[in-house]
Amino acid sequence: MKKLIIATAILLVGLQVEARGKIGINHNKAIDKTVISIINTNMQYDNLEVTDAQSGQVLLNKNINHKAGIVEVIDEASFGASTYKVTLENNEGTYTKEITMAGDNVINNEVNIEGDENDIMKFFLQDDNNTLLISHYNNDKNSLIMEITNMDNNKVTEVDYVGKRKAFSNKYDISGLKSGNYKVALYSGQTAYYYNFSL
Repeated sequence: MKKLIIATAILLVGLQVEARGKIGINHNKAIDKTVISIINTNMQYDNLEVTDAQSGQVLLNKNINHKAGIVEVIDEASFGASTYKVTLENNEGTYTKEITMAGDNVINNEVNIEGDENDIMKFFLQDDNNTLLISHYNNDKNSLIMEITNMDNNKVTEVDYVGKRKAFSNKYDISGLKSGNYKVALYSGQTAYYYNFSL
């Protein structure tokens, strides 16, 4: 009986995954464009919408009724790292997924850095909170993108395309930022390192 319950649970999980289909976003280097691909399992969804999660701008809205799959070029989202909100709709409801891309990489791992506990990633405020120091040991030589976001209005205030330095350390002058709550992110390959601070 126990084996039957476990098998049933696995089957239900499998059906749930199948019901949602498969959503993928990647950067197609051949055409230098961002591309979304959808597998519309059992052709159950009628509409696809992709929005820029930061600005709310609709980047793609398409009827996918009776289509088993779709591949579409979409407009670029916000400069710097881009978070796309993908919504699939039918008469019974919606399924939504957010996907973040930084450069050519889909971000699969997020690490919130607080204090000194991380050996390869450090964020520090210096000079009476007028300077932000960022240090990262980039052993895999991933592409690095630094981004500062004002969390009060969800607007990116600064972006720096760092490149593929193995040892990265830089000071950023943040004396011009208004008082408020901020999040700095360093995107390294498929990992995003975050640090929250207030001014």
